[in-house]
Order: sequence, then structure tokens, then C-alpha cells
Amino acid sequence: MADKIVWYEIIGKDANKAQSFYSSLFGWQFDNESMPGYGMTSDKETGIGGGIGGSDMSNGAMYSTFYVGVDDIDASIAKVQELGGTVIVPKMDVPNGPTIAMFNDPDGNMVGLVQNQPM
Repeated sequence: MADKIVWYEIIGKDANKAQSFYSSLFGWQFDNESMPGYGMTSDKETGIGGGIGGSDMSNGAMYSTFYVGVDDIDASIAKVQELGGTVIVPKMDVPNGPTIAMFNDPDGNMVGLVQNQPM
């Protein structure tokens, strides 16, 4: 079975402005309680869960990306490197959240990995 996209992320200059834009455009509602400055949507609303935050969370970088759920994040990181990708955010535990990592593919596109939670 193929791994699935499980999360999206958009990081812009101003989190409130970006959330307002996507809320007005698509009708998305954001929960900013769990992580101040980072509004999250549910998969029921957007198809997959995700979040929009400000570039202060990423040392000024702005980007949009998606995260793929994998059963073994360490094996996936090793395979990324074997195939010519570059790890840009090493494996880390998000506070009160999942284990993630981020990489650039050989063309420089940023993609995230998230450890699937056991059922």
C-alpha cells in the first residue's frame, strides 16, 4: 500500500493575514488554541488536516508543503538520502504532537514526513 498525504502546511509572512485569506477563499475555519500563531484545520473541512502559520516559526522562510504519513520515519529518511534527497529538518518530536522530518527532493522541493501512529 502506498503512503498517503496526511497534512498540509502554509507558512507566510503574517499568519493572521494568511488564515483570513484562506478562510475567505475556501471557507476554512482555524483553531489557534492548540498552538498560538499556528491555525489548524481539520480533515473534515479540508480533506486533510493542516495548518497555517507565520514565517517567525521558520526563521523567516515562507513555504507551502505537504506531509506524507510513513510507518518507519527512520527508514524513510534513509531512503530519501539514498535517492539523492537532502534532509533539512531532522527527525523531531512536535510538542504534544507527532514525530516529523522534512527534506528537499533532488529538485529542491520541500516535503514533510510524519510518523504514522499505531492503531
